[in-house]
Amino acid sequence: MIQMKKEINIFSELRQFIINERWEYDFELKMDTSLQEDLGIYGDDASEILQKFCQRFNVEYSDFLFDDYFRPDSDWTDVFRKKRTYKGLTLGDLVNAIKLGKLA
Repeated sequence: MIQMKKEINIFSELRQFIINERWEYDFELKMDTSLQEDLGIYGDDASEILQKFCQRFNVEYSDFLFDDYFRPDSDWTDVFRKKRTYKGLTLGDLVNAIKLGKLA
């Protein structure tokens, strides 16, 4: 019960952090909400928000492979790039990173 309450508190803090850094979304943020697919966070925006996230929640990220999770910002060369699949990073993953103190 205590563990569940702690996770709910962590998620509430994370949710408020996302809203403060971005904006209020017109749908409910849940543990399985994807930063890139659902929230449209990618490229430089993703890099910036993850740095702020790690600083705010004291999370180590030196081993995190950013390019595996986020596409770059769009530009005119996109038409020449091969489509790539990215790993998903959800709010639940960020909650786990907070609990572990590491984003990997």
